[in-house]
Amino acid sequence: MVDRVRPHLYFALRGFLAAAEGDAAPVVVVREGRVADANAAARVAGVRRGQREAEARQACPQARYVTYVAERYRERREAALEAASRLSPTVEPDGDGAAWVLLGAGEDARPAAERLGRELLPRLAEEMWAGAGPNPWTAKLAAIAIAPCAAAGARSRDLLGLSFAEVRPEEAAERLAPLPVALLDRVLPGVSEQLLALGLRTFGEVRDTPPAALRRALGAAAIAAQGYCRGEDGRKLRPLWPRPAVVRALSFPDPVAELGAIARALDRLASELAAGLRKAGCAGREVTLVALTEEGSRWRASRRFARARAGESVRHALHLLWAGVVWPAMARGAERRPLGVRSLEASVGDLRERAWEQVPVWEAQARRDPAEPRGEAGRALEDVVEALRLRFPEAGVGFAASGSGGAGDWRERRLALWDPYRGKLKQAD
Repeated sequence: MVDRVRPHLYFALRGFLAAAEGDAAPVVVVREGRVADANAAARVAGVRRGQREAEARQACPQARYVTYVAERYRERREAALEAASRLSPTVEPDGDGAAWVLLGAGEDARPAAERLGRELLPRLAEEMWAGAGPNPWTAKLAAIAIAPCAAAGARSRDLLGLSFAEVRPEEAAERLAPLPVALLDRVLPGVSEQLLALGLRTFGEVRDTPPAALRRALGAAAIAAQGYCRGEDGRKLRPLWPRPAVVRALSFPDPVAELGAIARALDRLASELAAGLRKAGCAGREVTLVALTEEGSRWRASRRFARARAGESVRHALHLLWAGVVWPAMARGAERRPLGVRSLEASVGDLRERAWEQVPVWEAQARRDPAEPRGEAGRALEDVVEALRLRFPEAGVGFAASGSGGAGDWRERRLALWDPYRGKLKQAD
């Protein structure tokens, strides 16, 4: 491996979803009518990933068929990604039990794959395919297409269940040449049927075809198809794990079922989250709420918002998730009595630098004019304005009051929008 090249490591855990059922008998996980995963016993009977459920039931009628539920496998996904993040801070997930890891310049990928395999096997899966290459596409092909079919030398001598293959930059075109064109559908959906219609069955045949002939059949996708067949991929990994988030939790000494107490707890969590976001100088677009009941069940709701949340808007989001998702689901799950809540956990993720801040400036008890910065709310507003002035010295930053006074004040303001001379005429009188 050339020292200046940072190798990309890709790993895929076989039987990752089915292993969560903890059953040695045949287990098949079905998602949207197709096989999402199957354990070794089901694969021996002829079940394959991507099969239709009806075909899988014909091949293995004695298997236990489980419907895919994302929340059921969330902790396992996070455990796999957490182990990968110990190899490198740049980890990009690729579905359930699979991810890319960007290693250091000149780092040997095989020892890194073996360290990862020792952490994940057999705790999370039966087998792990791993591959390394100079870019994400080549690394993935090495893992899913070359490592399973390679000679015995690709299988780790120290770790049972790990298959590894590496494609070096100078040999990428030749190593990928025998691969079937069906693999191109992962990056160019539907292109394999067009290539098969031309009589092209392998990467090598596509690579050696004159570009003009490919353009007549594939159009603009011809250049990309030939590049992928040569092992070229200019995409850079996006570090999506660990996801940065501000997390706060609250536990109750005794299970709480009263809605008023839950609402007060949500307000407290929202205040702590807002303080954490203010300290980090961030706002987040993804808000998550998790409730743990006295029976040990977890109820989770998450929502992505179009605008980043910070301050008072976090409280609104938490109450929305509780009243709209978590509480109705808990009520449906409870047979006779409402479930008591033992703990609440809330988080704000998808963080980004905050360019604004939300503070209350109206003090209802004092009945003060929000345009006059007095009291606790006024001091908070003064701090925000001063911070904005320091950050944007070229912009004019000042106070602007909004809200409604009496009915007459509101009427005058609305009329002034259409009558710019209204105030001047009144002063003249």
